[in-house]
Amino acid sequence: MQESFCRLIEELKEHDPGDRHIGFISETEASKTQTDYRNIIKQLLEETVKEEETEEIFDRAFYCYGLDLYEDVPLIEPGEDENITRDIGRIVIAIDTSGSCYFDLVHDFLGTIVGLINEIAPDLSEDSELIILECDSKIRHEESLKGNAINTKTFENRELHGGGGTDFVPVFERINELNRKNPLRPVKALIYLSDAEGEFPEEAPDHPAIFVIPESGDEAYEPEIPDYVTVCRYRSDRGGSL
Repeated sequence: MQESFCRLIEELKEHDPGDRHIGFISETEASKTQTDYRNIIKQLLEETVKEEETEEIFDRAFYCYGLDLYEDVPLIEPGEDENITRDIGRIVIAIDTSGSCYFDLVHDFLGTIVGLINEIAPDLSEDSELIILECDSKIRHEESLKGNAINTKTFENRELHGGGGTDFVPVFERINELNRKNPLRPVKALIYLSDAEGEFPEEAPDHPAIFVIPESGDEAYEPEIPDYVTVCRYRSDRGGSL
């Protein structure tokens, strides 16, 4: 997954050279471009989606007619309501609640992620899982959404937990723990809303790690970010602090 996503990022750079926000760039460079992190998230989600046919739905009248006519040979006629669900795997959304993001921004960000999932996979399989972590220097809150509960989730009255320092390591460690507990369904991607000022793990993860960084208004702002992190810029005119 990590390798295929890296190839995807390189392709996006080639097809849209103006999108220099893809990958690790400075705030000065970012201020010269119109950054839309949604394109990156959408491409990522499309990479993770897998179609699954549910238990085959068939016309029971033909089934019973075949049993009556041929004794032990049912007639199988596919029904018109055959259902195909889509599995996005397990995706982790992390929110930096140290105070570096704005409340309305967090609300919009989470709503946008769910909206993109709903656009790409309107009918989710029950195996699909979106894990939302709120973290400052520690993980303060964890929420798991599964199946179509993801597409119906709203965040208007969400209470955020945190207000301390900033450390990204606990989120990566939590993902490693989730993968150890369920190695058959490892986390496919991490999407982190943060100003990226904090401690990162030294070792690159096995999954894509995307940091969506709110615009700071300071052209000198340039956080130190590992090469394994893909950086997107988030611009918002809305306010309201955590």
